[in-house]
Amino acid sequence: MQLRVTVALVVAVAAACTPRYHVHLEPACPLASDSTRIGPQTTPRKAVIGELTDRDTGRPLESGYVTTTPPSGTTSLSDSLGRFQLMGLQARQYIVRARRLGYEERTDTVTITTDVGVHMHLALTPAYVDRCMEMRQVRTPLAWWHFW
Repeated sequence: MQLRVTVALVVAVAAACTPRYHVHLEPACPLASDSTRIGPQTTPRKAVIGELTDRDTGRPLESGYVTTTPPSGTTSLSDSLGRFQLMGLQARQYIVRARRLGYEERTDTVTITTDVGVHMHLALTPAYVDRCMEMRQVRTPLAWWHFW
């Protein structure tokens, strides 16, 4: 009888000591303080206007290129407040590319109609390598069958 109790106690203690979480490290990137928003714009018509900002800080980006394709290939350079304008577009669907040195390229599809243009607030993500230098410890729970 005492042997059964001892064996049951050893099994219970061993089950209690098994790890219930998988612990690993992952990069802790800064939280986004800005996001991309695309909406209708009534004036000016047949145009894409908007702003370029840094995704991490929310600050405007100067000297960013915004281009439409196909077929016109209209290009605009953002000013010191991050504003850009692509004027004189036809009513159709366009691919809009935003790029700047040190940032990842962003591509979006917009549709210009005869009455309404598009307003774009584009948040570009920094592309530098050490953006996520800090590491944090993450505990992921194991599935229930790992305990038996």
